[in-house]
Amino acid sequence: MAFSRKLIDGETLTKENFKVPPKELGILPFWFWNGEMNENEMEWQMKEYHAKGIPGLFIHGRFGESIGYLSDKWFERTKFAVEKAKEIGIDVWVYDEMNWPSGTAYRKVSKENKKLRQKYIEMVALPVPGPLFTYLEATDDRYVNTGNSKPIVAYACSEEEFQNSIKNLIDLTPNLSFDAVIPWEAPEGNWRLLYFLEKEIDYYIDALNPESTREFLNETHEKYKKAVGKDFGTVVPGFYTDEPAMHYFRVGMQNQIIPWTSKMFKIFRERRGYDLKPYLPALFLNMGNETAKIRYDFWKTLTEQYSESYYKQISEWCEENNVLFTGHLLGEEWIWMHARCEGNIFKHLKHFHITGVDHLYP
Repeated sequence: MAFSRKLIDGETLTKENFKVPPKELGILPFWFWNGEMNENEMEWQMKEYHAKGIPGLFIHGRFGESIGYLSDKWFERTKFAVEKAKEIGIDVWVYDEMNWPSGTAYRKVSKENKKLRQKYIEMVALPVPGPLFTYLEATDDRYVNTGNSKPIVAYACSEEEFQNSIKNLIDLTPNLSFDAVIPWEAPEGNWRLLYFLEKEIDYYIDALNPESTREFLNETHEKYKKAVGKDFGTVVPGFYTDEPAMHYFRVGMQNQIIPWTSKMFKIFRERRGYDLKPYLPALFLNMGNETAKIRYDFWKTLTEQYSESYYKQISEWCEENNVLFTGHLLGEEWIWMHARCEGNIFKHLKHFHITGVDHLYP
């Protein structure tokens, strides 16, 4: 991947400088910080890179580092690297995370603040032959894995009629008892009981919540800015973000799931003008002619909220602090993965000063 202030600042791309590009368009390797980070070794490596025509490096915390990511010692080494880079004549970019994916400050953001953890909705569907008194008890793991979950809504639908229209649903949410139990007297016929749980995981942030990104910026970007000082924006040109996403797809494999945030119903109403709650089952099941519009509106809302909460916020911070924002998203290889991981990726790419892509798989 190549970067150049010259082209960003408006220098014309010509046939000549395309055939023989300036040094500024050379590759910028990830410089793995995965050991003691001895200063003599660091200086030697930077000089070797420079001697081979490499114009800059990305500081990249990686498996094996032993000085403590974002610790005082980490930033002492950062300042040393920047000072030596200035002497040698190369740039030092910053990869914004320890390993990947970006957004957690090595999981500090999501571990320390429960409300900033990634959310998702899981649908549990149980067949119910009527007539029968039934209930779903979400405090009993024999029926559903309820770890870190909160009931949102519940519905019943006839197996014969639910595919015709969303209007054929029976709302069982008022039946919720003790925050978890849904008792219901099922009429004659074959029924499906639908139970929707809001769940969370602690290994990633709620990227739909702008507060998560603000905390990430405070824990990472602001600390680099303070450590680097006057060389921030010159010797240190910018930040690389790696595979931020709605990482919901790595959990909940037993039941159907969708990405979520605690204020989603409010956000959806403000952006789309109607209440999502009665239509939630259509995000999981084909429920007649309304299904396509409801899903389109939902994923459009997710994309907008995610793009503004994460990518736009980081981009604006970088602009305010005279540094560049670059990196890549997750799942660029396949279009079907775009929606699953990112929504509409092109909405996000417009916030990058320099766009990137990672081709991991054939």
